[in-house]
Amino acid sequence: MIFDNVKNSKTYFDTNPHFEKAFEFIQKVMRENIGVGRYELDGKDVFAMVQEYDTKLKENTSFEGHEKYIDIQCVIKGSEIFGCVEVSKAVIDVEYNTEKDVTFYKDCDTASFCVAEEGDFCIFYPHDIHCPGGAIDNLPLSVKKIVVKVRV
Repeated sequence: MIFDNVKNSKTYFDTNPHFEKAFEFIQKVMRENIGVGRYELDGKDVFAMVQEYDTKLKENTSFEGHEKYIDIQCVIKGSEIFGCVEVSKAVIDVEYNTEKDVTFYKDCDTASFCVAEEGDFCIFYPHDIHCPGGAIDNLPLSVKKIVVKVRV
């Protein structure tokens, strides 16, 4: 997992050929207040989902992992808690769904958590089991976030 702020996004352009396009779109969403929806950036290789929701209590969140895509999750408005644990330290709860590219996990007691505020992002690689959307101090908060999916 990488945790940083959009102002430092150029640092990561060389780590994946699609990251520059992904971060350019994130910055466009932040500047232009682009609405909720799915956006194709480079066919099935890079696409984005702008979301609005209320954060959840920790017991109502779930850990997930992906095999085909890297997630770049960036908070546009509000703040939330992200959890992350290495795949070898998690137990599968719901088997991999190839259509949705997701596996759900349980028993992630060794996870680390960080608070993401406006402009902060996490990059979750396939080995990073992650739990987005957590409420800070158990107080649900309205959040606008963008998730960019980048094919591995």
